[in-house]
Amino acid sequence: MSTPFPSLAPPARPASTDLADPPAFVAVAALRRDAHAVNPSEYVSRLSGPGGRIIDVPELPRPTGPPPRFASFREFYPYYLGEHRNRTSRRLHVIGTLLAVAIAAAAVLTSRWAWLLAVPLAGYLPAWVGHFFFEGNSPATFRYPLYSLRGDLSMLAEVITGRMRW
Repeated sequence: MSTPFPSLAPPARPASTDLADPPAFVAVAALRRDAHAVNPSEYVSRLSGPGGRIIDVPELPRPTGPPPRFASFREFYPYYLGEHRNRTSRRLHVIGTLLAVAIAAAAVLTSRWAWLLAVPLAGYLPAWVGHFFFEGNSPATFRYPLYSLRGDLSMLAEVITGRMRW
């Protein structure tokens, strides 16, 4: 499966079938290869079966203990999408990411390097508003900063290409 951003493509490796480690909701999501859902909650609650058929899988509750650990972005991304179920929150994320990319591009094109200081604020402020006021959860940025940034860019790519409703 090709992505609009080849450098963002997850590394090819076999999916984990160990349901004890990582947590079950990650293992179920990790089994889904090349997942492209219209609604992010489908990443967690549905699984692609043989021949591309969709298999319904019971949605598992969010963990209440320590944060889960991820061995790869492929394992992290379904978790990331599960933390972005609210449509308003997704919209704020997309707007913030687009704004951050636009400011970074303008800074580079005009050689106004001070503008780069605004990039994190432009990207994260709308996203954090989405988490705190609409999702009611803590941003993944605090626990998984690099995976979260890649998740923001991946979600933006899926919205732009029409694979995800925003």
